[in-house]
Amino acid sequence: QSARGGIEVDTSDLQVSIDPLTHLAVFTATLDSTGIFTVEFSVSDPAGLSDIDTILVTVTGANDPPFVVNPIPDLSFPEDSGPHLVVADLNAMFFDPDPGSAFVFAVQSDNPDIQVVAQNDSLWVDGSLNYFGSGTAIVSADDGVFSVSDTFAVTITPVNDPPAIINLAPAYNIPEDDTLSFDLDTLAADPDDPLPALGWQVDLLSNPGVSDSIQVLHDPFSNEILFIPAPNFSFSGQLIRFAVCDPANACDVDTVAFSVLAVNDPPAFSGLPDSLSFTADSSAALSLWDFVEDVETPDSLLSFTFAVSSDSLFYSFNPLNGALALTALGNFGGEALLEITVTDAGNASASEDIVVTVIPLVGIAPLAGGEMPREFALQQNYPNPFNPETRIKFQLPSAQAVTLTVYNVLGQKVRTLINERLEAGYYEAVWDGLNEQGQTLASGVYLYRMEAGDYRTVRRMVLLK
Repeated sequence: QSARGGIEVDTSDLQVSIDPLTHLAVFTATLDSTGIFTVEFSVSDPAGLSDIDTILVTVTGANDPPFVVNPIPDLSFPEDSGPHLVVADLNAMFFDPDPGSAFVFAVQSDNPDIQVVAQNDSLWVDGSLNYFGSGTAIVSADDGVFSVSDTFAVTITPVNDPPAIINLAPAYNIPEDDTLSFDLDTLAADPDDPLPALGWQVDLLSNPGVSDSIQVLHDPFSNEILFIPAPNFSFSGQLIRFAVCDPANACDVDTVAFSVLAVNDPPAFSGLPDSLSFTADSSAALSLWDFVEDVETPDSLLSFTFAVSSDSLFYSFNPLNGALALTALGNFGGEALLEITVTDAGNASASEDIVVTVIPLVGIAPLAGGEMPREFALQQNYPNPFNPETRIKFQLPSAQAVTLTVYNVLGQKVRTLINERLEAGYYEAVWDGLNEQGQTLASGVYLYRMEAGDYRTVRRMVLLK
């Protein structure tokens, strides 16, 4: 206990002390120092005798946790302007006391619309399309044993996005006499503003001879715009300009081509009579060019064909002037159907039917006589009863307008035998038992009435089959 001793160490990275009470040697290494160190112990007594001994002290390395040396700054940027570089080298933001340590970086965000990426030790931040808002991002540095984290705020500020025209094709083709329409509510998208807030302007770009022949209508209730070309008008390459703007006057513009394809319009009948009639000894005529319209084919290039339901009805047509003439066999009376078909140069056609009535002939002839009659007279027909025809005699003392008409017992007129002015004399009319339409009448009692000036007389006759 009376001995005296000393300690020598070959480095300053290791300190050795002896507790005077416990005589314990305490070895303390300098911060983060490692290695093998030599410690020499010496001891001497009061007589001056001493001894020396040496030991080796090994200080082994221990992992130290990393820490933040440069906090990551908060970040703010406008929407849709990223990605943004926040830190070029994350290694400069963290420190690890252990030499040779390498960090592994991990990132996360509390907002799914804010994307944080660590790539090649650089830190990048971006936002979802058209997103604005804020969130928090965390960056962690891991040395394999310990990790440390740093948090920073990200703010994305709003920016007005212009509207975009969508769903427009480069060109539109419609057939002649059709209408081109657009629903404007389906043609635009705007992430910032509702569709009713958008303003549209739709114009036909100037095209002499074309744009003036297109009517543009806008229905504000349905927000539909219509392009209505003039009837029977075709063209190609007319341009339509669409422009849409939001309340902040940000706009988008698009132009499309508009064409109307020519379509052959069929000819059409206009004003053609449904029926016509003539007596068997006469004819009927129609100027068909007056009753046909075709916007593309002139009358002279139209072709006509005809079909009749009776072999007793004849027609002749002059293609040079469009004149149609109808005649009938002398003994024919009744109705026949005439079908007229017109065809244009494009092989389009139209047809119409006409009911043709051929009025049978009624025989009337003056009778020979001596003196002129002194009074009006209508005689009884003969034979009576009759089938199929009968004769009716009458006399006129002076020239008169004469009508001789046959009625049924209900007072309905069935046939006019005479309706003309006759000179004074004796006459005989023949009735064949047919009505005005050439149809055979049923058996029965019929009345015939003569009017000439002030003279009026009615007699009966019987048709018996």
